[in-house]
Amino acid sequence: MTAARLHRVDAIVLTPARRATATAAVGRTGYQAKAAWTDPAGQQDTGTVDVTRHALPGSTVSIRVTDAGRLAAPPASAADLVGDAACFGLLTLGCLSVLVASGLGLRLHFLARTAARGWQDSWARTEPVWTGRSLRGPGTHGPQPG
Repeated sequence: MTAARLHRVDAIVLTPARRATATAAVGRTGYQAKAAWTDPAGQQDTGTVDVTRHALPGSTVSIRVTDAGRLAAPPASAADLVGDAACFGLLTLGCLSVLVASGLGLRLHFLARTAARGWQDSWARTEPVWTGRSLRGPGTHGPQPG
């Protein structure tokens, strides 16, 4: 399959611009109008195209069409590309931060568990000597005479 090439052609606006909120980006008001153009094969086509708010019938707008003359979406603007790259970078940074924080949390959990186990083992050896319990016999309350 070969990729369709895009061609920039001038279209003549046929109707006044009207508000088109369904296709507009968030926070922006888009306008559309019916227009006519000649495709790369020389055929006349008409359709609804995005225009500025002040587009009047008879004015021209630049549009992009495929080899077959079908309307194509305009390429992404530099601002859109920068915004997408920034969002992707922040998402990646956030995911990596969560992974690092999770790894550090697990490491700290295992270190704390190992330290507690070591402390218990050490205390089990030290406590009888420290408290003098190792010198007492079973059932006595003090050191046994020697």
